[in-house]
Amino acid sequence: MKDKFIETIITSEPLSESGFYESDCFGIEFSVASTSNNMFVNGRLVIAGTAFSIDQNVGYIDRSIYEVNFVVGAGVNEATIVRSVPKNIPKLIDNG
Repeated sequence: MKDKFIETIITSEPLSESGFYESDCFGIEFSVASTSNNMFVNGRLVIAGTAFSIDQNVGYIDRSIYEVNFVVGAGVNEATIVRSVPKNIPKLIDNG
């Protein structure tokens, strides 16, 4: 009997504006460039040059909507959202 694994791919999305961002993934990371203004993710401070990540237990999907707010400063707003998503599934089924 073969083990069944869920194949995943990694996506990345540039982020330069405050707003709300869907996860729909197994794992998500908010990485802030070292030259960027700091930002908050759901109220948690993420300092320039660092990252904040959340991983789910195997088989669980994070369906959170994250609120991102850049801190006003002299730098630019420059971050990346990296997600681990199921391969060959364009949008996860909404079990709403």
